[in-house]
Amino acid sequence: MQRSVGMIESHRSSKIIHYLALANAFSIATNRFMLRNNVDDLRERMRLLQHDRRANIDLLETNKVSNEKEIRRLKEENEKLRLKMSDLQKRVELDHGSNHFDL
Repeated sequence: MQRSVGMIESHRSSKIIHYLALANAFSIATNRFMLRNNVDDLRERMRLLQHDRRANIDLLETNKVSNEKEIRRLKEENEKLRLKMSDLQKRVELDHGSNHFDL
């Protein structure tokens, strides 16, 4: 009888070990699945961030070109205004000089 009790206990222990091994395997598989999902999620986030970065760089480049054009336009306008002002100053000096002699 003791022998059969020992066999029953041994059989129960092996079943418990078997179930624990299955639970452990399931847990490992679940962890791998979750890890794989996390890695895929991080890859997708990285792809989106790289896309956003590229879009921002393109926008900054466009703004840079636009600003350079505006700077050139303003410099040309400034040069024209300086020439006009110089021309007006010369006329005022000539007018002032001719009026001075008229007195």
